[in-house]
Amino acid sequence: MKVRIISGIVLIGIFIVLLVLGGPVLLTALFILSLLGLFELYNALQRSKLYHPFRITGMVATFALYIGLILMQHQIWDGSFIRHFFTIFLIVLMVECIISYPKRSVSDAALTLFSVAYVSML
Repeated sequence: MKVRIISGIVLIGIFIVLLVLGGPVLLTALFILSLLGLFELYNALQRSKLYHPFRITGMVATFALYIGLILMQHQIWDGSFIRHFFTIFLIVLMVECIISYPKRSVSDAALTLFSVAYVSML
């Protein structure tokens, strides 16, 4: 119990420092947390043996999403990036689903899509 309280206090301190610094430092920290969150979620889903998300595609999509956010931050790309990102991501997932059909299903592709949207954007 004591370890949780101490680690919580330390993490709150780190969180406040990241919020104050903002900009690229905060975006980098969020990117790392998103990758860790996706990794943990995919591991939990793999242990269930019911779902097999497209792990590499999800990680690459998270990387592309944060690159797009950086481009939007520097006003290189406008707000339509998110719409284009999810359209391309969905097409890539469907192609991957077709290629690996007997082994993987559409539910695995949908799980990958929603896990990237949930973990990376919320």
